[in-house]
Amino acid sequence: MDVTVNNQSTCIEYDKLRPLGWLADGTKAENGRIISFPIIPQLNDAISYSDEIIENGYFYERELCSPVHIGNDIDWHSFKAHWDRLTVDKYMADGGTYRLRRYSTLFFESHGMAILKMPYMPLFKSSSYNSFAGDIFREFQETESSLFFNPYFLRLLNESLRVFIACENQCGRTKQKWFIEVDQYRITADKKQIGKPTPEGIHSDGTNYFSLMLVNREGISGGVSSLYDNDLNLKREVTLEYPGDVIMLDDASMMHGVTSLEPLEDHGVRDILHISFTNLLRPGSVNRRFGFGSADMLTI
Repeated sequence: MDVTVNNQSTCIEYDKLRPLGWLADGTKAENGRIISFPIIPQLNDAISYSDEIIENGYFYERELCSPVHIGNDIDWHSFKAHWDRLTVDKYMADGGTYRLRRYSTLFFESHGMAILKMPYMPLFKSSSYNSFAGDIFREFQETESSLFFNPYFLRLLNESLRVFIACENQCGRTKQKWFIEVDQYRITADKKQIGKPTPEGIHSDGTNYFSLMLVNREGISGGVSSLYDNDLNLKREVTLEYPGDVIMLDDASMMHGVTSLEPLEDHGVRDILHISFTNLLRPGSVNRRFGFGSADMLTI
């Protein structure tokens, strides 16, 4: 994959791009590390999830990725334990210490063969979409390598990619290069502070699509996900309650928010795997995702 800065861009714009690392410096896809060989849908594949997302803007399935035998499933316990090793998000504008996080980026090209783990880059969101921590480059510890090869992670990643590729295909956008972001969140709540899954309020992430999977929910009340269209009409309220509950969202046509968490006793947690998908070849996607404001900022 090559991403180059338009020759007409100013030096200031280029300086803004440089911290994005591999996405802006022309890094070749071959420099990534293979983590999966997904099964990709053909144009005529009938995938009900994608039909629902196109029609309603979202898809929700209880326990879509849940373990069958949660008590003695070694893979599940290994998967879940990754959230015990997250570090506190130091970019919380309210000074809260209730969010812990890790972050990494992946790449997949629709005519390629493998999903690739790419070199480190910081997280950047425009303030157009994130009034809470927008327009800054945020440095987080990377996802642990072992997570990428866990079957529960791979199931959500591959199923999401299949669905979102089908969505793009059905809308006539068959040329696809996917910038994929992996976010692990733990939101805590105790007697000293409530937990805020979306401290920025109702918002869009600035991506094309994303999937949310509940990993663990323990000792809390609240955490109700509300899904809205872009006119802020409420479409659905969902509480992710069981391990493996999944929401898939068309982020370009929908907005979302999550109510605060309060502890039922002394302490509670809500662990989420969040995977975002941006088709870099979809018109406007790069500028929407990074908020550069210039339609000619990047040439892909």
